[in-house]
Amino acid sequence: MHPLRPGALAQPSPAIPTEGAEHIELAPRPASAATARKLATAFAQRHRLGDDLADSICLVVSELVTNAVLHARTDLVLSLELRSGVVRIGVRDGSLATLAIRNYSAEAVTGRGLGVVEALSSAWGAVADGDGKLVWAEVDLAGAKTADATSGPFHTDSPGPFKEPGGAEMRTIRFPGVPVDDYLALQEHNDALFRELELLAIEHDSSARTQRPPRLRAVARELLGPRFRGARNAYREAIAAAEADGRATADLEARASADMLPLVRTYVELLDETDGYCREGLLLTMPPDPRVPALRHWFVDQMTAQLLDGRPPTPTSP
Repeated sequence: MHPLRPGALAQPSPAIPTEGAEHIELAPRPASAATARKLATAFAQRHRLGDDLADSICLVVSELVTNAVLHARTDLVLSLELRSGVVRIGVRDGSLATLAIRNYSAEAVTGRGLGVVEALSSAWGAVADGDGKLVWAEVDLAGAKTADATSGPFHTDSPGPFKEPGGAEMRTIRFPGVPVDDYLALQEHNDALFRELELLAIEHDSSARTQRPPRLRAVARELLGPRFRGARNAYREAIAAAEADGRATADLEARASADMLPLVRTYVELLDETDGYCREGLLLTMPPDPRVPALRHWFVDQMTAQLLDGRPPTPTSP
């Protein structure tokens, strides 16, 4: 076995005689997360682990299974073991893909994935295991931690550079004085949203029964499609650097042409539409802070002003 993710505890904890080990095979479908939570809840009740500890175990199980469904896309095996002083949780999948953690604020509601695992576990890691990998975590029986994780595995920004659609002249578009806190809020919301849209797409592709409106599934497929792939990680590094330097704003830029504007507008309109589904409770992702749609539309307004009207760039309104 060799480590898959630098920084995580790469090797499994020492082999200790276990009692009450349980295993369940799960399909690579979103519904598997709910099945896994039920198993974890029953496991905690049988072993009288207490409500706080049960909640921690369920959160870790849910995030590990969801992460595997999203990224491994193979059959899974969930294991729960009561060891000396800890509950050992393991998820085996058929993919050797590495894991990643992203930084979020402590208030993030969803999309934090492995950050939740890191926050709630006394130890965790991943190892290669045959043709796949085992991701494991241990929750201390002495007391449950608080899920104040500041990170998650999935990342999507908006709006940003798009693939050039034609032969129009490319120009440098400048976005001066972008508030770092506002952009981080936008980034955090979109990461959570796209993680859920990925699950929705998997649910649809696997022919799972769902009560989601057909239009919502269509929007998910459109946003996840190749037309908008270039927008998903725009400016992440520049904003991270500004945050690390303690700057309140960042100056961003992109190469664009006038014939890209319809595509950019469509992208933002689709994101606005998903905000409505969030407000209606049709998605688990919370409705965005008002700063998020405002910043989206400011990007579009700046592109339009500079590409079509020849106006100079202007900072966001305070």
